[in-house]
Amino acid sequence: MTDLPPDYVDPTDVTAVVEVVRATVATGGLAAVTDLLARLPGVRTTAAVPRGFLRPGVPAAVWLGSESCWSCTEPPTLLHVVGGVVLHREVVEPGEAPQLLGRLVADLAQRSGAIADASAVLTAARDLAHG
Repeated sequence: MTDLPPDYVDPTDVTAVVEVVRATVATGGLAAVTDLLARLPGVRTTAAVPRGFLRPGVPAAVWLGSESCWSCTEPPTLLHVVGGVVLHREVVEPGEAPQLLGRLVADLAQRSGAIADASAVLTAARDLAHG
């Protein structure tokens, strides 16, 4: 792991990530969580596709790796996708977001190797939430 500056959030520490997400939900709601997730290194975002003739609309999404998708619906939905097939769908209420995302974000930081960058994003979110 990279040596982080003092008082920075360790993105591989699930408890620390849970606290940042909890503070973000408290100050900005789930829309702020979506913004936070989109800023993390290693994520992929997809734009919404509007509904068309014989084509359903598809909401915007933030992919936390190849199998976890934060679908930007109202309320957001966390999807577990394997081979393009949704295996599990969980509607995310504000109180559930920290626990659901803590492990996913920590794993993403580990996989991407961008520990310092993820730490900077999470630390900025924490500081913004705490004023």
